[in-house]
Amino acid sequence: MQLAFQEKSLHGVLRLEEEWYVAEIRDGSEADEVFGYLRLRREGEIIKSFFKRQHDDSWESSNTIEAKPLPYLRMGAKAAAEAIAGAAERQKEQPMCCICFEALDVQDDFAELRCRHMYHKSCIRSWFTRNGSCPMRCEQP
Repeated sequence: MQLAFQEKSLHGVLRLEEEWYVAEIRDGSEADEVFGYLRLRREGEIIKSFFKRQHDDSWESSNTIEAKPLPYLRMGAKAAAEAIAGAAERQKEQPMCCICFEALDVQDDFAELRCRHMYHKSCIRSWFTRNGSCPMRCEQP
């Protein structure tokens, strides 16, 4: 199995080798030189990855990067009306996105996390680029 990827000018193909997916990452320049090497695998809900610049470097000498799923319960405009109505009934007021401090409306594209806090989808995506947990500092993942 192979998976092609591209991030800005970097690109490569992930290939399954034993228990790891590995890729030679190229820089996309005119010479399309090797930028480095990547390997990753799933361990439960976490995806572990390693990156090294030189082929001869050991994987163990590189830092581990762990990716885990974001704590979405549901998202999208389709489920918004039901979720917002339920939240408004519990709070006796229209729910608000605590990132931008604007009210959540049934026409908004929103995301509800497992902790039941709701945000505008664009707001929480921006938040997750800096922090992988709920802005309200919930105990739940």
